[in-house]
Amino acid sequence: KRARPLEPILTGVDGGLIASYLTEQVLSALGKETQELLLTVAFLERFNPELTNYVMDSSDAWSRIDSLASFAALIVPLDSKGGWYRLHHLFAEYLREMQMRRNQLRAKEILSRASEWYSERKQVVEAVRYAAMAEDYSECERLILEAGGWKIILHEGISVLRNALRLLPDDVIAKSARLMIARAYLHCKYGEIPEARAMLDASAQAVKPDDRELADTDRLVVESTINLYEDRLKWSDEYKRIRKYYNEEEYLDPLGQGTMRCEEVLIHMSRAEFEQAGLCVRDAFAKMRQSGSVLGLNYCYIHAAHIALYRGDLTTAAANVERAIKMADENFGSDSGLKAVASVLDYSLRTWRGECAADDLEPFKTVLFHTIDNDGWAEIYITGLNALIMLAQQCGDHQAPFDTFAKIRIFAEHRGLYRLERFCSFQELAHVTREREFLRHTKATTAGALRFADAYNFDHDPRNWQSYLLASTIPDVSESEQEKTQRLADAIALAEKVRAGLWQFSLKTTNIMRMSGNGHNDVAKQELLALLKAAIPSRLMGPFLSEESIVRLIGEIRSELRQNEEELITLQFIDGILERARVLRPSK
Repeated sequence: KRARPLEPILTGVDGGLIASYLTEQVLSALGKETQELLLTVAFLERFNPELTNYVMDSSDAWSRIDSLASFAALIVPLDSKGGWYRLHHLFAEYLREMQMRRNQLRAKEILSRASEWYSERKQVVEAVRYAAMAEDYSECERLILEAGGWKIILHEGISVLRNALRLLPDDVIAKSARLMIARAYLHCKYGEIPEARAMLDASAQAVKPDDRELADTDRLVVESTINLYEDRLKWSDEYKRIRKYYNEEEYLDPLGQGTMRCEEVLIHMSRAEFEQAGLCVRDAFAKMRQSGSVLGLNYCYIHAAHIALYRGDLTTAAANVERAIKMADENFGSDSGLKAVASVLDYSLRTWRGECAADDLEPFKTVLFHTIDNDGWAEIYITGLNALIMLAQQCGDHQAPFDTFAKIRIFAEHRGLYRLERFCSFQELAHVTREREFLRHTKATTAGALRFADAYNFDHDPRNWQSYLLASTIPDVSESEQEKTQRLADAIALAEKVRAGLWQFSLKTTNIMRMSGNGHNDVAKQELLALLKAAIPSRLMGPFLSEESIVRLIGEIRSELRQNEEELITLQFIDGILERARVLRPSK
C-alpha cells in the first residue's frame, strides 16, 4: 500500500486533506534528520544530491534519501539517469506550510542557500527565482546586475534577462535605475521602442548616489541603442556626443565598446559610408571576441553581411549570412529574433542572385514581418522591402507586395520612422508605375517624389540616399525624355560615388530598359552586355530577371553571341538567367 499511496484515494476527495494526512503519516515514521531533509527539499522545485547537500549544509544529507525508499510515489524522478527529483506537489505544498508555521527564518534560509548554489553555477534565473521567493529583492538586484544587467542579453540571450526580470515586482524594478535600464534594453529587443524610451527616461529619477557611475555607463549604451531603433534625424549628432565617452577604454568594458561600435556601423551604413562601416565592424568583431559575447559576434556577422550586400560583394555577404544563421541556430534557437534578421539578409541576397522562387515570397514576408514586430532596424527593413518587391517582380506577382506596403507604412507611421516611411511610399509608387497602372495615382503623387529627387542634396541629407535613388527611377508623363535621362544619370553617378554596387546594377538596368523603350535597341544591348559581364563574378542575376523587356533583350544578345566562342563564360551566365526566367515565370 505504501508503494503507491496517492493514486487510489485522490479521486473525489479534497487533495489538501489527503496531503495533510499522508504527510503526517510519513513524517511520523521517519527520524528527525530525515524529516528535516523533506522539510528542506520541499522548497526546491527540483533537487539533486549536490544541491541538497549544499542547502542542508551537510556533506551526507543526500544519504538519508535511502530511508525513503518505501515512499517512492512521493519522490518523482525528472530524468532517466535519476539525477534530478521533485516531491509530489501536494506533499511538497503541505511540507512548506508546515515549515513556515514552525520556523519562517529557516524557510528563508533554505531559499537563500538554493539561490547561492545556483549563483555559483552562473544560473542567473534560478538564483533570482529563489532570492525572490525569499523576498530578498536587494539580492535579486545584485544577482542581475552582477551578471551584467543589460549585457545579459548579449552573453546569455534575451530569454535569460526576460525571465529574471519577470520574477521581480514592478515596484522593485522602479527603485533601481540599472534594472530599469536593463528592462529598457529588453524592450528594444522586442521592438517596444516607446516603452524602452519611457523606461530609460524614468530611470534617471531612480539613480542611487553610490551607483551613479555604473548607471551612467549603462545608460550611455542603452540610450545609443534606442536612438538607433528610433532612427531619428539627430541620431548622428547624438552619437558624436556619446562617442567621446566610449572611446575612453576605462569608461566602457569591451562588450560596451563592441555594442557602441556596432551602432556606429549602422550610422555609417545609413549614410552610405561603407568603407567606414567596414572598419567599424572589424573593431566590433575584436571587442566582441574580447568580451566573449557570442550574441555580439552574431550581430557583427549580420552587419558584415549587410555591408558586403550593399557594396555588391555577394560572395562575402553569403559567407557572413551563412555564419550568422548557423550561430543563431546553435546558440539562440529559442530566441528567433536574431535568426529572423539574418534570414531577411539571406532572402535578400538570394533574390539579388536570382535564386529565390514564388514559393519563397511568403516565408520572406514572414521573416521581414517578424523583424518589424520584434528586433529590427531601419536598414534591415529597407533592404528587406527592396528585395521582397524585386522577388515579386521576378515572379510576375503584381499583387503580392501590397500587404507588405500597407504593414510597413502603418508601422513606420506608428514608430515615427520617417526615412522608412518615405522609402516605402516611393517603393509602392515605383511598383505601381512599373506595372503600368500609373493612372491609379494622381500626378501630384508622382510630382512629390520628383520634387524630392530634384531638391535632394547628398551632402546635406546623406541618410535618405536610397529614397533619392529610388525616386529617380519613377517616371512622370509631364517630363521630357531628356529630363528623365538626366535624373537617372545623376542617380547612377551617386551610386557609383558611394560604391553602392547593387544600386548601380538596379539603376543601370532601369536605364537600359528606357533606352530600349525609346527605340535605342542597339545601344541598350551594348550597355546590357557590359552590365552582364560585370555581374558574372558575383553571379548577380536578380536585376535582369525583374523586367520582361530585359529578359527579351538578353535573349537577343544570346542569339547574337552564340557563335562567338570567346564569349563562352558570358553565354553560360546568360543561359543561367534565361533558365531562371523560365522557372520564375513558366507561363511566359
